Amino acid sequence: MSAFLCSARHISAIINAVPEYLVTSFGVVDELNGDVRHKLFGILAAANASSVDARYSETAAADEVRSHRYDRGAKAASVIEAIKLTQSLRYQSSEVPNWNDAQANHLLRMIEGVLITELDGYSNAAWSI
Repeated sequence: MSAFLCSARHISAIINAVPEYLVTSFGVVDELNGDVRHKLFGILAAANASSVDARYSETAAADEVRSHRYDRGAKAASVIEAIKLTQSLRYQSSEVPNWNDAQANHLLRMIEGVLITELDGYSNAAWSI
């Protein structure tokens, strides 16, 4: 398996695709203001860099990611593209030990779940048949 460092635009587009309010797994609604979005960016960028460094036994990615900054203007072209970007980042960040338990993994899975509910037709689809 390989890993690469996702761009600041890539990570920012994921964060910007999430609605203004996010229901966490505990049922608490958190407002995604600028400070929270910056924090989420930092968590995801650091996880990606750690994965690249773990894969290639280096520290170059961790050094490079320090220059990455959250971009409030970065946008995914569509909800489906944002989902794909989320899946890509999750894959590129999975080279670290205990990835399944990592905060970034849980965060990306939660974001993907939220984005799925934003797809056209989702709210009208049958819950049971």
